[in-house]
Amino acid sequence: MKYFVLTILLLGSMTAQAQTVTMPDGSTRPLGDMDGDGEVNISDVTALVNKILGKTPVPEPEPEPEPTLVPVLVCSDDHHPHLIDLGLPSGTLWACCNVGASSPEDYGDYYAWGDTQTKDVYNNDTYQYYQDGSYVDIGSDIAGTQYDAATANWGAPWQMPTKGDFEELLNHTTSTWITKNGVNGREFKGDNGSILFLPAAGSYSNGGLGLEGARGYYWSSSLYEGSPGYAYCFSFRSGNVGCGDYVSSGGRNVRPVYKK
Repeated sequence: MKYFVLTILLLGSMTAQAQTVTMPDGSTRPLGDMDGDGEVNISDVTALVNKILGKTPVPEPEPEPEPTLVPVLVCSDDHHPHLIDLGLPSGTLWACCNVGASSPEDYGDYYAWGDTQTKDVYNNDTYQYYQDGSYVDIGSDIAGTQYDAATANWGAPWQMPTKGDFEELLNHTTSTWITKNGVNGREFKGDNGSILFLPAAGSYSNGGLGLEGARGYYWSSSLYEGSPGYAYCFSFRSGNVGCGDYVSSGGRNVRPVYKK
């Protein structure tokens, strides 16, 4: 009964005009603030009852800190993605895996250029930036914008590589067609001993996924200057590798880079 009475009194103080009391250490707090949070609310009822019963309140667990990304030369464990430092002149760091992938060999997700979500069919009919027979202008470089699949899914400062980023990767590493853990793709080795693997995951078009295991297609953030319906894509197979223009509505992979 006495707990009920004390509770009623405390609840009454919650609706009364604000009053303060001075604590032994000289600080002040609202009258009825039993848990010291600076407010009088229902949590103070629990604090009062616990005090009467001699119970020690269980503190809320501290949130786990976000993992710190440290640049490495190769993947150091299975906690992907890692920041791969290829020793590039720009200082750009590359993710060890694709957006939507759980490992470097995993294909991951496929996106139309400027889309940030996957879909089942990739063509102009399903492309949100093709309207009334023409392509919508979403910018000449979508890196870090609302149209960037890397930023949208992983958060800043992750972003899609520009055409220049892919050219830097190609010009300052040694590229080799390899099979890694049963997956075909290209391995890029930096002069500092670093290794980056891009799986040949194929691409989506009207006919569904094709050329997986034979070719890799990775969107850049750069629009092709010659046509609004095309963007630059980094593509490769066993014999060659380079940047070219591809229709924007096709579904291709995204390998993020990390810039600050």
